[in-house]
Formats: sequence, structure tokens, C-alpha cells
Amino acid sequence: MSVVARVREELERARKDRAVKAVVLRIQQPGGGVTASDTLYHEIRKYRQDTGVKVIAHLMDLGTSAPTIRPSPRTRSLHSPRR
Repeated sequence: MSVVARVREELERARKDRAVKAVVLRIQQPGGGVTASDTLYHEIRKYRQDTGVKVIAHLMDLGTSAPTIRPSPRTRSLHSPRR
């Protein structure tokens, strides 16, 4: 399953669950393509607009390039310290 398909599926599950107060995106990617990043950006933005639920991007050890930039509709970003 692609990253885009998985994020869509998980956002749809969260959309149906009224108990969800926030969505945390754990990002552990070395970069990615422009199309996939743009699609994720729009999916996350639409989710936030439709639900009002906060979206938090948690950048793990490896979060570079497009995955770091494109979750821009997030509410907040967290970064893991280097070990």
C-alpha cells in the first residue's frame, strides 16, 4: 500500500470516529515525489477543514524534503532529538 493510500485510509477512519481530538503524522521518510507530497498536502488540508481536528506532524530520525514541507496544513510540528 502506498503512503498516500495509507494516509487517506487512516484519515477516513479518523473522520468517522467522533472521539478523535488530534491526528499525529509520524514522518520517517527520506524524501519523496512532488505529486505524492502535493496529494498528501491536499488530503490533510481537506481533513482539517472538514473536521476541525488538529493535525500534528512528528518528524522522526529521517524526515527530509517533501515529507517535511508538505504537511504544511498541520497544526504543529514535533521533532525527535538525534540519538
